[in-house]
Amino acid sequence: MRTLPLTHPVHTAITLARGESVVAALTQFATEHGIEAGSFVGLGAVADSEIAFYDLAAQTYRTRVIPGEREVVSLVGNVSLKEGVPFVHAHVALGDPEMAVVGGHLVEATVAVTLEISLTTFAESLTRAFDEETGLALINVT
Repeated sequence: MRTLPLTHPVHTAITLARGESVVAALTQFATEHGIEAGSFVGLGAVADSEIAFYDLAAQTYRTRVIPGEREVVSLVGNVSLKEGVPFVHAHVALGDPEMAVVGGHLVEATVAVTLEISLTTFAESLTRAFDEETGLALINVT
């Protein structure tokens, strides 16, 4: 285990409007505000989502498009720097009208009604570095 204390938290409420792309909007916000470390949670409703599962053995994402509107039961993620630019890493749980839930890595989704996000940013920078064992760019806290 490696740790990095994060200091000077700043909390920001963000609401995304109908039609906005979730990951793209958060990435744009992070870029425009110079955010290099953060975490967020959110809820709301999205449509036409693309989620993924990382297959470690194959070192590739398996993706799935979830058509139609879904409740965002939970949205969690972080903001870090990947190759010097803000990178949004998010996971989502989506509920359907029958109350069944599917979830995974959020590739992208379109806001269907609203998406209410609580973003906490920090003074430090979190950077990602490629990890050969997993094939992923992981947060480096050395």
